[in-house]
Amino acid sequence: MKRICLCIFLIVFTVAAKAQNTVQPVDSINLDKYLGQWYEVARTEDFFWQKNMVAVSVNYYERKGKKLKEILLSHKKTVDGKQFKLKHHIRFYDNPKFTDLLGLRQQVLFIYGDYQFSLVGLKNKKAIWIMARTKQIDSATFLRILDDAKALGYDISKVKLMPQP
Repeated sequence: MKRICLCIFLIVFTVAAKAQNTVQPVDSINLDKYLGQWYEVARTEDFFWQKNMVAVSVNYYERKGKKLKEILLSHKKTVDGKQFKLKHHIRFYDNPKFTDLLGLRQQVLFIYGDYQFSLVGLKNKKAIWIMARTKQIDSATFLRILDDAKALGYDISKVKLMPQP
């Protein structure tokens, strides 16, 4: 009987300890605060449609309900490479999940420093993006964001810093 009680105690203690250390993504975001310029500081390096793109920035410039208009700028291979400009919109469904132009289900996982940094990830956990209001990010914040992504089950070994001009 003592062994059974001890086993139950250990199981409950282990589950409680894991629950206490579980990282939970945001459950809502303020879309008005999300508006504005964001720079892609880092991302999963082999994500198919961005493979050769660097110096990526996104400007969310208009809100209509749960839709944000977006201008995405990027350069091919180098910051001086050919520039691509894409205008489209994203729609937030179950705040903070949204669908982009390619129909990929993305989620704003974390917002840091009063909307100064964000971690965005695909629902299937195959890619993440670390976004910032500035072109660079300090190493302590970067490592904290990577830790949060890892705690959610994302493979951070493929995350690569992205050059900005």
